Amino acid sequence: MNQVTVPVRFPKEEYKRYRKIALDQGKSFAQLVRDSMKAHKAGGVDMELIKRRKAAAKRLWENRIPIDVPIKDLIREGRRFDDDNDYRS
Repeated sequence: MNQVTVPVRFPKEEYKRYRKIALDQGKSFAQLVRDSMKAHKAGGVDMELIKRRKAAAKRLWENRIPIDVPIKDLIREGRRFDDDNDYRS
């Protein structure tokens, strides 16, 4: 198989994100790029769906209810609940 090496530039943080995605999927960065290009060629990228998901995530973030309780207190309270209702036995 003939292959061509193509230099591609990404902003550092963007590259780190893509590299993490590749590692999480057990792929090399190059394989992630190749798979992405194949999916795009096959019409696997639905831009309208992506836009709707981004808009939904933005609405969820904007309408979240902030809680002013330290995380340690939430964990402690959750553990106390588990101790009172030991469903594991």
